[in-house]
Amino acid sequence: STQSTWGWKNWAMNIGDRKGQHLDAAVAEVLNNGSSRDLNFLELGAFCGYSAVRISRQFPNYKGKVQLFSVERDPFLASIARKMVEHSGLQSYVSVINGVLSTTIPYFRENSIDRFDFSFIDHWKQFYLPDFKLLEQESLIQKGSIVMADNVIKPGCPEYVAYVRSQPEKYRGKRYKSTFIHSFFEYTEEEDGLELTEVI
Repeated sequence: STQSTWGWKNWAMNIGDRKGQHLDAAVAEVLNNGSSRDLNFLELGAFCGYSAVRISRQFPNYKGKVQLFSVERDPFLASIARKMVEHSGLQSYVSVINGVLSTTIPYFRENSIDRFDFSFIDHWKQFYLPDFKLLEQESLIQKGSIVMADNVIKPGCPEYVAYVRSQPEKYRGKRYKSTFIHSFFEYTEEEDGLELTEVI
């Protein structure tokens, strides 16, 4: 894409083309397993809309209803992400919400969103674990839900990784199958990776 080409020349703070291929594959699997039922996707950290477009560009081929809620705390970045989504013609599939997860829960409840089939976490690393726990507590991730977290090596989120790999049972008996996907930090040759976690 144009953003990926620009990223290799100038660097950009998005998932990039190499890790993006793993994101594409994870999204495709969720859609393939959806059996035309309604699906809800969540993104924490929209930045400029690259990953929102990357996720939702597969949605038009899905036979059921599917939507992505992209949460961005910075109002300026949220506005850029909306424009990027609109430019890509995907605005009917994507809602960019200015806020943080904790303030967005009421919006989800008002719109009858009771679970997320796929969540992509790529915001401030210190919020990975608290927001994952909030998704647990609110039962927004349930059996079969997939959560993908970016930058688990660089800059890293060791507490989050330890938590999802330890298969905690204290929240409604949920257990996790978590897999590390090796890759490289966006538009560099530095080691990085993704953590792909399934509620089982």
